[in-house]
Amino acid sequence: MKQRIKIALLLGLFGLVARPEIFACATCYGESDTNMAAGMSWGILTLMVVAYGVLLGILSFFGYLIYRSQRMASLMDQETTHPSDSVHP
Repeated sequence: MKQRIKIALLLGLFGLVARPEIFACATCYGESDTNMAAGMSWGILTLMVVAYGVLLGILSFFGYLIYRSQRMASLMDQETTHPSDSVHP
């Protein structure tokens, strides 16, 4: 237990005295007008579009399932409360 506390304190002390540049990504301290920065921005945008597109597809699928189940339930309720006139014994 004391070993873990010592390691945690050592890591915390390292975090306090470490230079802020080691925690930043290449975009924060790099030149923002280079081709590599522009490519990284386009890459981030592409990943966001793909990830949000997949999430939107999943959400719309489940939304469609909810809509369909409610529609089928209402049709079943209409059939049980109002029997169709086409079936006569």
